[in-house]
Amino acid sequence: MTFQFTNNHTIQLDTLLYIASNSKHIQNERKKLFFLLFSILLILGFLFLFFDFAIGTIFLLISCVALVIFPKFYSYAYAKSCSKMVTLNNLRNKESFETTFEIQVDSNYILIKNKWVESKHQLAHISFISETANYFFVYLKTDSFLIFPKEQTADYQALKLYFEDICQRESIPFKQELDWRWQ
Repeated sequence: MTFQFTNNHTIQLDTLLYIASNSKHIQNERKKLFFLLFSILLILGFLFLFFDFAIGTIFLLISCVALVIFPKFYSYAYAKSCSKMVTLNNLRNKESFETTFEIQVDSNYILIKNKWVESKHQLAHISFISETANYFFVYLKTDSFLIFPKEQTADYQALKLYFEDICQRESIPFKQELDWRWQ
């Protein structure tokens, strides 16, 4: 089975956010930052309580609101940072930004090529495959990944059957996260 897709800003951004949402390191950093913010606000709130009860109470109430808002703000800031990174990277590499990739899937390998490079990935090197509402992500054992956007695939059901078949045949985990979205 052979098909083509064109890389763009949305694909790159969604990929970075999906990888970040599944990264244990980034999840741990998020928890540490939340705990640090919570600790600082709590300590300052109690210090204010000792000096002036009214100001301390107001500070603790504002701190509670800030702690409720923080996860949404952090998600927004992280997405904006990733978007800037993708944009800057694309400005540096204008020629390769909207590159069209030709992908050929076979019973033993996945071949990806464009006008600059060609890579062949053996199925034994696949760690797991994940399906979201818009993409298939193929994680390789080298800590890299392949992206297959559904919207640019003519027959994504055939591609899904191919992935399910190789997962069953090669004992590769297949994750369905159809309700995934960055949060």
